[in-house]
Amino acid sequence: MLVNMGRILKQTAIKYADRTALLNMERDRRFTFWQLHELTNKLCNLIKYNFGLNEGDIYATLLENDNMGLFHFWMTKSSATALWL
Repeated sequence: MLVNMGRILKQTAIKYADRTALLNMERDRRFTFWQLHELTNKLCNLIKYNFGLNEGDIYATLLENDNMGLFHFWMTKSSATALWL
């Protein structure tokens, strides 16, 4: 049985839209589930359309050691595969 993470994350964003999903203490930012859903959709579309990455492609991300690394889980919506450094 295949799991569609994009669908699961969208359903979660709809159900808990206004609840806090991510709290970035270092940057004093708070993201609701819906904001996180919209932001990661933009990032996934950037990966797909601007960089031309699709299913079977692999991309690497390198982020500073802060809470923004928590976006990685939500990026599973992308059809390309992430290599987290």
